[in-house]
Amino acid sequence: MTLKKIPFNEWNTVLGLQQDYDDLELLYSPVISDAPIHVPDCEKVLTLHHTPTSSYREAYEYIHDEFISMGEFTYELYLAMPYFVEIYQTWKQKQDFQWQLLFLSLIGDCLATDFPRNHFSKRLNETLPKEIIETHLRSIEIIREEAKEFVTTHLEKLKQLNLDDVEYFCQCLFGIFGDREAAFVLFMGDFNRCYIACPYCSDPDKDSDVEYNFDWYLGENPVCALGEEIVPAPSVIGQWDQKSYDNDYLWMSNLLYLLGSQDGATKMSLYYGTLICPNCGKNAGIVMDLAKDRMIWDGESSQLD
Repeated sequence: MTLKKIPFNEWNTVLGLQQDYDDLELLYSPVISDAPIHVPDCEKVLTLHHTPTSSYREAYEYIHDEFISMGEFTYELYLAMPYFVEIYQTWKQKQDFQWQLLFLSLIGDCLATDFPRNHFSKRLNETLPKEIIETHLRSIEIIREEAKEFVTTHLEKLKQLNLDDVEYFCQCLFGIFGDREAAFVLFMGDFNRCYIACPYCSDPDKDSDVEYNFDWYLGENPVCALGEEIVPAPSVIGQWDQKSYDNDYLWMSNLLYLLGSQDGATKMSLYYGTLICPNCGKNAGIVMDLAKDRMIWDGESSQLD
């Protein structure tokens, strides 16, 4: 299916902005031209720790930063998604593993900001034409199938990533497959911490959030023992069929484990574990649910809910 794309020169009219989209046009260039893209191998890594020298990677970094700045939603995402999908599919045709990896990561990172309580979807529905929203949703369906195929095809290559990149890429996949609010919590807490408050004894008029850093529970000499305040969710390692992505805790824990991140799988058991409030002693609920309630403030409901 061909996705309907809004030409770049019409974006400002649709969005009511005055911007240029040269970097997006550069990222799209492999789709419309066979001219080679010159990017050093050292700049095809997932996590770049220096300023890129190639214009293509520089454009990628710029778009990444612009679209996910501080977890804020940007309306441009709904116009960009069909382009992102086509760019990904072009790199797939070129059998370029690294750029497929990078664009799946970009898409998942962006989608983690795309949920009603983050963009006030009633306002979004009033801002964007219905056909743009429908194309965006269809783009997500397509990239989910592409991502499934990518993981299945390249599982052995993914095992060669360093553990930081494994955890980051799995978070991006969570943005594609999983509960977006939960994905937002994972990204905003660097997949390592969250802020929660007991619904029974915390004072809603005061800043009573407590930070839980999961490094406290990991390593050879943990500060806190597993089961102390947070009771981990039961292990599901070995129970995933490597095909279904319906159960977020199940597939994410197993994929992290398969790719070598045992600590990542343990952190998932904490995110989906149960908080026993150290103050009142009550079962406060699932950590992820509590974290979503504290991190994400209520927006307005709509057809996207």
